[in-house]
Amino acid sequence: MKRKFLTHVVVDVEKSKEKIKELKSKGFIIVGAEIPDSLGLDLDYNIGHTGEGAKNIPACVNAFEFRKLTFFNAIIVAKPDLDALMVVAILRKIAYKQPFTIGELLKIDLIARQDINRRVTSQEQETLAQIFSELSKVKFYEKWYIVYKWLVGDLELGGSVSYKNTRQIILEKYKDILVVLTFGLGAFTYPFLNAHKFVVALNPDYYFMNNNRVRGRRYCIGSSQVNLKKVEEELNKLELGFGGHEAIICSPATGPSKLELVDIINVLKNIE
Repeated sequence: MKRKFLTHVVVDVEKSKEKIKELKSKGFIIVGAEIPDSLGLDLDYNIGHTGEGAKNIPACVNAFEFRKLTFFNAIIVAKPDLDALMVVAILRKIAYKQPFTIGELLKIDLIARQDINRRVTSQEQETLAQIFSELSKVKFYEKWYIVYKWLVGDLELGGSVSYKNTRQIILEKYKDILVVLTFGLGAFTYPFLNAHKFVVALNPDYYFMNNNRVRGRRYCIGSSQVNLKKVEEELNKLELGFGGHEAIICSPATGPSKLELVDIINVLKNIE
């Protein structure tokens, strides 16, 4: 029997629900890669972070141990961060029973450390910046394959990096809340995250790969000091679709956020 491995990107929640229903009718198991519960998708499994604090385990590490794949697998992605994209890349290798090399394990470790704000060297930051630069060149539904090619050694990194995709500008500081304007490699890989209760990264020109291919603002909120579950719950009362894990959550990946920055700040100010 020929194996099938499909990746579905959520750009319209209702259409995704219909697609998942169709895939299930054809015998596919449905595996989410860090899918927020608030989207209400009918998943068989959802690979996300587990544990908290020092025991926080990224999704890509959990994916490495996932053993529920069959001959017909559909992986669902809603946000194009490196951890979720690496989940897809890892599952692709597992689905086709491809062994992991030591070099691949080191790459997974880098993405895992970057995702939970562990130490990343300057050379590794350059590697991450180059990956983000490559990701910026392709459409949303192709991004997982860029990470897969890098994982298996089919993507050569090097040369100049587009700093349009890596630069950051600090906008404002509200006591223990730092707001950063970012167009690519996020604020969350840098040490100053640990010095603030919250970091809000605002991309005012995020490219949403939906039917209209619109651009607009997207928020990501990080904290190494506070579990963001309560923040997620409060923000979903204002705009449905915020999700992520206890260290980083983002506004909906399906379209520009309707919230103003002051709305985000007001929520964070009331979080203990």
